[in-house]
Amino acid sequence: MILRIKKRNIIILLLVLLIVPIVFASQVIQYFTVLVSMTNHEPTIFYVNVTNVTLVAGSIATIDILFNVSDSDGFGDLNDSTAGVNVTFNGVSRGNSSCNPTDYNTNYTQYACKVSFYYYDNASTSWVVNTTVADNSGNTSRNDTNNLQVKSLSSMSIVTNLTFTSIAVGQQDATPTTNFMLNNTGNFDFTGINMTAYDLTGVSDSTKILGAGNFTINTTNAVAGSGIQLQNGTSLNITGATLPHKTSASDISSNKTIYFWLDVPTTLTVQNYNSTTTWAITVN
Repeated sequence: MILRIKKRNIIILLLVLLIVPIVFASQVIQYFTVLVSMTNHEPTIFYVNVTNVTLVAGSIATIDILFNVSDSDGFGDLNDSTAGVNVTFNGVSRGNSSCNPTDYNTNYTQYACKVSFYYYDNASTSWVVNTTVADNSGNTSRNDTNNLQVKSLSSMSIVTNLTFTSIAVGQQDATPTTNFMLNNTGNFDFTGINMTAYDLTGVSDSTKILGAGNFTINTTNAVAGSGIQLQNGTSLNITGATLPHKTSASDISSNKTIYFWLDVPTTLTVQNYNSTTTWAITVN
């Protein structure tokens, strides 16, 4: 096929090209910035090791609580000074705000906390252990999913022994030189107190006997002779006497004073009298 273009058409095409400018696409460049924001990750307390508490009579028992903390930003991001533990029950708190790091690992740090409990702290399995630590950015991790047990402790001590001095033969309603006092040194509430007395024998003349029945006792400092009359070798309950445990350091209800009165028979002689069998007091 032969294409024929007339001379006149060629001329028109050339005129068009001369009149209309030729436009070529050029490169366009825009510049921008790149910002990468790195987020600090909060630490995670993933393991807590608790120990049940065996109290010490009249004293303090200290246990170790360990907890492990992971931080994806590295253990160097943890603020050791913020590591602490608080153990609570019924409004009572025992804790340590200065736990020490004892083990470093690429994956975690372990903290050791010494926590002290008092002999009168309530026996329960529901003491809540709350551990906490923060990182250098102030992100805090807490774990309060663990409980520990404070065991029951039944303990009692006699604060003073029973001594009568300068007592005259035939004297009535004589009182001891110091009050006879019991102290609950545990966390168990005793609801009863029993006294077992024994006859006293003369030191110089053992034929002379100061009978246990010459002593009367009560816990209210009532009128002399109005309490319970003791009996030789017999355990007698002191009416209404209880010995609860302390609820705080300032609580004095765990102390119980037992008041004694002595009527001295006129048949005795002037000498010392001792109990050859020790008296006993029982709390239950």
